[in-house]
Amino acid sequence: MNNKVYCPMCDKKVDYVVSMDEVTQKVKDKAYTLSVKVPHCIHCSEELFVDSIDTESQQMFFNAYRKDHQLPAVEEIINTRKKLELNQRDFSRLLGLGEISISRYELGSLPNFGSVALIPSILDIKVLERQYQLNQSKISEEGIASIERYLENFSDASFTGHTRFSEEKFHQLVAHFVNKAKEKNEIIYPTKLNKLMFYTDFNYYNKFGISITGSKYQSMSFGPVPNYYEFKYDQNDYIEVVRVEERTIINPKSVHYESILTQEELNVANAVFSYFSSHNSKMISEASHHEDAWQKTKIGDKISYLYAHDLKIKV
Repeated sequence: MNNKVYCPMCDKKVDYVVSMDEVTQKVKDKAYTLSVKVPHCIHCSEELFVDSIDTESQQMFFNAYRKDHQLPAVEEIINTRKKLELNQRDFSRLLGLGEISISRYELGSLPNFGSVALIPSILDIKVLERQYQLNQSKISEEGIASIERYLENFSDASFTGHTRFSEEKFHQLVAHFVNKAKEKNEIIYPTKLNKLMFYTDFNYYNKFGISITGSKYQSMSFGPVPNYYEFKYDQNDYIEVVRVEERTIINPKSVHYESILTQEELNVANAVFSYFSSHNSKMISEASHHEDAWQKTKIGDKISYLYAHDLKIKV
């Protein structure tokens, strides 16, 4: 049975019945007409106020507005936050919102579009990585642990730049640099070639959210390098690896091939090569030592493409 509520016409608490009535209500800049529950006094049929019914009806109008403006529903906000195992405060911080924003939205408050625009895409690993990088300092230790557990499930994607490794693209990008060095009558050593590959893949990821080659990189004493780079260079039919005493030189081969590198990929590669055109191996190695990708990674560990967002050298 319904709890009795006050009826102003009868001037007393009364029982009520609920009907489905067509009601028009304005939400921000637009009016909506919906069929909602309306309580009426059983004695005089006066429309009454019942808090739980009013809240339910209010959310129906808000949901109509959300749908019309492509805003996430309350359930979507809650479910997204729970998938990341974050409390409301840390989820707000991750999104760059005020600390109690998510709490209000989960209680039904209607947000502006800009404040929740990230929620539908925050589980996308690339979006999550970027927001985490931007707002990590604001998030609690428990929140950081939760986000890193989530990211760990995508470790391969994080370390390959969300791209399946393409041996052919890797070989062609190497050949591209070696041939450009030859055009300048420049001898290219593995140390410099390794950094050209690193800066190209990571700059491309920073611009487009994916790497070119899908190669993993690791931290070495002389800077970031493609993993198993010596093996990869030895297996490259477009170049010649010449080892003379303690020095290794990379020379091009006169081998024709149909390039599968896109113009955007070549543009980034050429910008990187141009930036480092006056750098010898020692100079480019020292430059890479200023990158978070090297400073915040232990020697021998893989380097996450997450560090691409904070590159010191961007082209």
